[in-house]
Amino acid sequence: MDKNTEACLLKKDKKEALNCLKETVPNDTSNCKPKIVLLVQKDCDVCGLAKKEFHKDIANNKIQLIDVDSPEGTQILKQNKDIEGVPELYLIDCKGKIIPT
Repeated sequence: MDKNTEACLLKKDKKEALNCLKETVPNDTSNCKPKIVLLVQKDCDVCGLAKKEFHKDIANNKIQLIDVDSPEGTQILKQNKDIEGVPELYLIDCKGKIIPT
């Protein structure tokens, strides 16, 4: 991850950090480019609310929507045993590992 993305992670306010990440992650120039993902699951009522909350960011490709039952979602779950439920926002590296925020 590049310096701009790293700077966002240093912000103490979570909302401010997320807004910063939404601007820097799409332009990250590192070899292992991170992405912001919203993990969801089919037939999850609260997932629908999360999708509505972040619909503009999803539409603008600032946040990637991933179903935990999809191949990519399953791979993320396998690599990150501490995921407890959905919906949840995560910063994921190019290998599918959660980057602590």
